[in-house]
Amino acid sequence: MLEEFFVVPSAAVRLRSCLFGAHLDALCSSLSALGHARHTIREKLWWIARLARWMSKKRLDVSELNERRIDGFLGAEGRRGRRLRSGRVAL
Repeated sequence: MLEEFFVVPSAAVRLRSCLFGAHLDALCSSLSALGHARHTIREKLWWIARLARWMSKKRLDVSELNERRIDGFLGAEGRRGRRLRSGRVAL
């Protein structure tokens, strides 16, 4: 399912290898069933990928993910100039 959202197959491969990779097909299926557009699902996937990279750099496990960690991640992304509204909604 994940492959349906990317033109370049390696993007799906990279996402599958992230901390949340095992859950992304189910997420895509659920969002699709709810009527989300392809570009919206793709944007959510990239936010998840950025969060996974940040968590890996911080040596955090999925079990350590909570609102405080998401706020920390979004703060770091905001300092990089990223628009956070879509990221907050996605995460």
